Amino acid sequence: MKGLSRFQRGCLLLLFAGLALNLPAQNPPEAALDLLKQGNEFLKAAKWDQAIQAYRGALEIKPDFAEAHYGLASALVATGDIPHAVQEFTEVLRLKPDFPRLHSALGKLYESQGQSAEAIEQFRADVAANPTDALAHADLAEGLITGRDYSGAAQEYQRAIQLKPGDAALHAGLGYSFSLGGESAKAYEEYKKAIQFDSTNADYHEGLAGAYALAGDLEKAIPEYEEAVSLRPQDPELHLSLANALRESDQLIKSIGEYRRTVELRPRVVQYRFQLALAFRQAGDYADAIQQLRLVVRQQPGFADAHSELAATYLSTGDHAAAIAAYHEALRLRPNDPGLHEDLGLVLRKTGDLDEAVRELKKASELSPDTADYHRNLAEAMQASGDLEGVIAEYTEEVRLRPDDPDAHMHLANAFE
Repeated sequence: MKGLSRFQRGCLLLLFAGLALNLPAQNPPEAALDLLKQGNEFLKAAKWDQAIQAYRGALEIKPDFAEAHYGLASALVATGDIPHAVQEFTEVLRLKPDFPRLHSALGKLYESQGQSAEAIEQFRADVAANPTDALAHADLAEGLITGRDYSGAAQEYQRAIQLKPGDAALHAGLGYSFSLGGESAKAYEEYKKAIQFDSTNADYHEGLAGAYALAGDLEKAIPEYEEAVSLRPQDPELHLSLANALRESDQLIKSIGEYRRTVELRPRVVQYRFQLALAFRQAGDYADAIQQLRLVVRQQPGFADAHSELAATYLSTGDHAAAIAAYHEALRLRPNDPGLHEDLGLVLRKTGDLDEAVRELKKASELSPDTADYHRNLAEAMQASGDLEGVIAEYTEEVRLRPDDPDAHMHLANAFE
């Protein structure tokens, strides 16, 4: 299954389990049965195209051959053709409403397409057909989490645990649902139970760390992230989570070390290098920040945020010309971003290029006319350029947007003097 996404692999494991059940209840034509068997063998060998061809051949002979529809759907999942896979599974359910665990497979497919309501409907149908199956309840719980029904998810995980006590993954799932629902103490308890059952699972330590972090307790989150990293040291996402927690707690030197590790593990992932650059800048190391940001924009020239942050870093060093050039590049990529126009306008005003500053700040206020700061900044640039009428108009807008701000009224009053 090399090359498949995590979702596709997960679905196929479920579907391969169904191959043992994939035996015709009736006696189909021998040719159709032979093609079904060929398709199953191709599917097990990860020869998706050949499997699809075999299953379709079987269906040409016997269009209501449920097992061939099932096999075809499985192969389509492997190729990423989810919409047609859904159609094939739906046909299986029409032909064999009691086909084992097919509602769950359909639910996962709908979930992968962002169709949360349809997914939950299928998961509920699976629970109704298999009320004593812990996995069915767990699948429904995951679907409810996707649908942001965290209390409902917790109830389903609790039912699953009643059916399968001592299952670490179920306790971790329950902890996750509690964490998302804002019940931090219950989340900690469940993750700790999961760790008691399986202390070497990095995911459970990561989950407990995430629950602590979500509640703002970085002091407890960091050791759990460190434990997760020690258990799975080649996982860049774990290093990233640890780095983010360290950076948020102002442990910048340690965070930079973890960000470096993410880059070492996945040098082609620009977001890792981007975060490393921001950590360097936060630590006051502008030279290394600039070096990393230059590498980022070289790797991904269309990354507007990287150009913007590069501009801000140049500005921190006093290199206004380089900052202006980087802001222009960011705006080329994102021309309707009012914040970028404001940033560029402020730099231009600082350098004395008032006409261009006014032009950029005016563009910002046009793109976001209800942002009072844009009008204030534009008024200040107009004041520097001697446009009194424009100053009054912009400060009037600031007062309109901030009627209870005494500073706004003072600005306008001063403009009339």
